[in-house]
Amino acid sequence: MDQAFQGNTYETKAQQALALAPRYTPAAPFGIRLKQWLPSLFLLPLCIYFLLNHGDGTFLDPLTVLIHEAGHLCFFFLGDFLHAAGGTLMQIALPATLAFHFWQYHSPLGIQVSLLWLGQNFLGVSVYVADARVQGLDMILNRKHDWSYLLGQLGLLEYDQVFAFLCCFFAMLTFIALLALPRFMKTE
Repeated sequence: MDQAFQGNTYETKAQQALALAPRYTPAAPFGIRLKQWLPSLFLLPLCIYFLLNHGDGTFLDPLTVLIHEAGHLCFFFLGDFLHAAGGTLMQIALPATLAFHFWQYHSPLGIQVSLLWLGQNFLGVSVYVADARVQGLDMILNRKHDWSYLLGQLGLLEYDQVFAFLCCFFAMLTFIALLALPRFMKTE
């Protein structure tokens, strides 16, 4: 017999199997899916703008320089090496921390804007790293070139272009992540 007694009801094996099967959940309506992707559509031109103006300066550069220099102040008492690295560390850590904060609070737009800023900072760092041997960039307060000092201390100065490429690569990965984020975030 295909029926088994279950409390006060009789169920067939097929009904039992259907009860145990995962429930079908329809895809989100088109409007909700579109709304989810709108921030990516609006941030895409900014990603392109930052990539095309790589090294020419952008509207975020004054803020970036302020945070970079604040990083030097924060790391001032930790020795010459960390003092020199502090600017770049702060420049990368601040938007990464903001992205993490927004991730904890499930705010996709906050994550995307923070990642946009992080990618822009990686591009800025790549320009600075690429200049380590040439030292053609104007330095604020005529200080020493951070990346020339850092790579020189590590014996890696001749690899400045490799490190610059890696920074560009991380910028591209960051931009791809921010644009693809709605694919991986749950809709409400």
